[in-house]
Amino acid sequence: LVAIIIASHKKDKKVVGGTDTITSLENKQEVQKFYENINKSKNKSGYIFAMIGIDDFDVLNHTFGYEKGSQILKEVADIISTSLEKEEIAARLKEDYFGLLLKEKNKSEATRRIQEIITNLSQIKIREGEAIYNDTISYSAAINLLSEKENFETMLPNTIAVLEIAKKSHTEKILFYDKELRQQITLHNDLLSDILAAIQNKEFIPYFEIQFDTEQKEFIGAEAIAVWKHPQKGTIISENFISVLKTAGILLEFDMILLEEVCKKQKDCIDRG
Repeated sequence: LVAIIIASHKKDKKVVGGTDTITSLENKQEVQKFYENINKSKNKSGYIFAMIGIDDFDVLNHTFGYEKGSQILKEVADIISTSLEKEEIAARLKEDYFGLLLKEKNKSEATRRIQEIITNLSQIKIREGEAIYNDTISYSAAINLLSEKENFETMLPNTIAVLEIAKKSHTEKILFYDKELRQQITLHNDLLSDILAAIQNKEFIPYFEIQFDTEQKEFIGAEAIAVWKHPQKGTIISENFISVLKTAGILLEFDMILLEEVCKKQKDCIDRG
């Protein structure tokens, strides 16, 4: 038997170990422990690992505020939690990324379970006081049928990469980690290596878009947007590499590097009068 058992039902929820501070779901460390115990018990063939993400969660946060974003994360967590059966676990891994280890053996049953959860999640509405917004919150999912050779440190980023692909798709919102997607992920990893080298070589520079107040008829500031001055490919706009930074978990670090360059540019302008 699996050493750690997380049982969760609509009226009987048992929480074991570390929890996420916002949603009260398990955290990444607990999921890893659960995964490793499955491996030790040689019972991994009876499980799938799935990830569910909220589409455009950053936009939702910026539009309605972080407090509202946190409330939605809690509602998502509650619905996912009530969907669990015996010897299953769910966790908030980061931002709007939720991971689930479910006892399903094949694609059709795994798809059915995840689709059922997403259908329930679609009932969540954005509320402000008495007002209910018609904006629909959409979701994407990635499913990994798990390989005997795949450890947690490899499995997790691979599944995250598939979820990022699903988030970008307008048609396929539930994707499986398969041979074709493995090739896309390899290309993603190659691009990440190029990006990390470009950061070291200071190939990313801020491009400023002037902000103009049409009512007051005056300039009110500028927005800094990162562009990549690639030595062979020329200028590469941010939409071609931001998702890679986000998936790799280094977007904040990149933002700080860009902010430093913006400050340098601002100081240079001030010095020149």
